[in-house]
Amino acid sequence: MDQERMGCLDKRLGEISRNVEDKIAGLRKELREEIRQAQVGLRSDIQILADGVLAQEELLATRQSKTLLRIDVVRASVEPWCQDLHRRMRILEEKSEQRVCQVLAAIREIAKP
Repeated sequence: MDQERMGCLDKRLGEISRNVEDKIAGLRKELREEIRQAQVGLRSDIQILADGVLAQEELLATRQSKTLLRIDVVRASVEPWCQDLHRRMRILEEKSEQRVCQVLAAIREIAKP
């Protein structure tokens, strides 16, 4: 009778072992599928992110070139005014220097013995 019980227990243990192995195999299969789906989702998210970064770089480059163009336009419109201002300042400085020289000459004339 002990032999029968041992045989029965061995048989039952074998069934339980196969059942556990089958469940583990099923779980592994499910886990692999979930990992695959997560990888696909991550790849998709990374691609979306990369596209967004490229779009922002293009937008930044466009804005930068427009800004540089506007700066050039402003510089071109202000530059003649600045040149004219410098010219007028030179004229005034020359006139001022001439007047100082005239005043000093007059003082020297008066101070002569």
